[in-house]
Amino acid sequence: MARAEHIEWLREGVSKWNQRRERDLFSPDFSSLHFGHIAFIDMSEADFSDANFQEANLSGVSLKGSNLKKANLIEAKLTGSDLSWADISEANLRGANLESANLRHTIMRDSELGSSKLNGASLDYADLKDAKLIGSELRDADLRNSDLRNANFTAANLDKASLYRADARNTKLNNAFLRESYLNRSDLRGADLSYAKCEGAKFEFANLEGANLIETKLFGADLQKVSLWKNTLYHEDRSPKKYYVTRLPKTSIKSIDDLLSVIRTIRELYDDHEESVSLYFRGEFSTNWELIPSVMRDPSFSRSEGESIIELISRRPEDFAHAESALAEWVIAQHYGLRTRFLDITRNPLVALFNSCFDNEEVLQMEDGRLHIFAVPRSLIKPFNSDTVSVIANFAKLTEYEQEVLLGNIQIAGESLLSNEHPETHMYPEIMLRLYQFIRQEKPYFRERINHRDFFRVFVVEPQQISERIRAQSGAFLISAFQKKLERVNVRSWNSRIPIYANYRLTVPKRCKQTIVNDLQLLNITRETLYPGLESTTEAISNRFQSSHVDFAA
Repeated sequence: MARAEHIEWLREGVSKWNQRRERDLFSPDFSSLHFGHIAFIDMSEADFSDANFQEANLSGVSLKGSNLKKANLIEAKLTGSDLSWADISEANLRGANLESANLRHTIMRDSELGSSKLNGASLDYADLKDAKLIGSELRDADLRNSDLRNANFTAANLDKASLYRADARNTKLNNAFLRESYLNRSDLRGADLSYAKCEGAKFEFANLEGANLIETKLFGADLQKVSLWKNTLYHEDRSPKKYYVTRLPKTSIKSIDDLLSVIRTIRELYDDHEESVSLYFRGEFSTNWELIPSVMRDPSFSRSEGESIIELISRRPEDFAHAESALAEWVIAQHYGLRTRFLDITRNPLVALFNSCFDNEEVLQMEDGRLHIFAVPRSLIKPFNSDTVSVIANFAKLTEYEQEVLLGNIQIAGESLLSNEHPETHMYPEIMLRLYQFIRQEKPYFRERINHRDFFRVFVVEPQQISERIRAQSGAFLISAFQKKLERVNVRSWNSRIPIYANYRLTVPKRCKQTIVNDLQLLNITRETLYPGLESTTEAISNRFQSSHVDFAA
């Protein structure tokens, strides 16, 4: 029960209260209830609305159910105090010390708590809607089931705090510290977590749709069932639209000169681009083809992607003896016909032009060909030994289920993945550990610092020149962990800010294919030179002598 004389003493003014408290706190007249070195003073359910308690020492005081609406509590000492069920809405607690305080079910709407200390405080079921906690300390605080809508935690420290099932819609957590914090099943839709430090945080089953995760540190975070692609992950692309929507002077390539003219136009377009841009090319003998890696064209192959490379290596270890990375293994496997997620491109436009005319062993004149030109920013071009490439190449070795768990993509993959063989448990950390184990087989130094944004981008990889074919074709690859269709429009349909290349699509008319192939032969661009090997050389010699009508009869 609240003691009337205590309330009156407090109303006399903060200075007198602090003096009396320091002098008489443990006297029988002041309080008879002691806990350790703090005497709990009961002022529960008192009306202190609009009161001025600036710098008041209220440590250990019970203000349970009290009305402190619009009160001035700037730099007040409230450590260990009981403020449960109290109304502190619109109050000013800037710089106040509320460490280990009981704030369960407390109404703190639109209150000012900037630079306050709430370490270890109990705030479960508290109402902090629109509250301002800029730069506050909430380490180990309990915010379970709390209402944090539109609250401002900018630069606050919430390390190891629990926000389990908290309603944090549109909450500002930018530049906040959330290391090893618990955000399981929290509602973070529209929240601003940009530049937040969330290393080791638990986000299992949290709803982050529409959240701002630009530059958010997620190393070691548990992101099970979190659909990251639904968030703002990347800075806005401020490049002028001209780089992507410019009308080219020619879209129908009838000759080598036509192609060179288009390339010159595109190169001039990027002369003033803020980032260095390189051009890559891909030729397809039909306009009906899509930019889909071979393993993605049939679900039966994509489901066995990881198993197929592992089985191939186990059966033919001698062919992979000199492969020093997962990328090298995939390149070898693709060379011998295994379907992979690596889509062939080239730095040589004439190679792409040849491929747009040629299908295996003959010029395909039944339908028009397609020639792609990719204008790729330097940031999306990775060398063969890049850490990013190691992540994606080893990601491809995981099972389909494991891949979908890491991508937060189980709902798209279908319920068939959630069988007795793969129960829906907290598998994310274990699968991520398995991925790190794969990576460390080639890079023992690799730290647990995967950038989750890289899962959703498409990169160009410049592989080692480990085969005659790659050297002859100036070969490179497009690769991605998440994307299955690599056209710019398809990639951006998942997330409009994903950094991506410009993709120019040109047509090679079927009636022009033979003439183009003849002209390319004068430049030594032939099937024999692009697909070196005994088989291609034998075929070229046979064709040559057949066309010369040489009679081998005795």
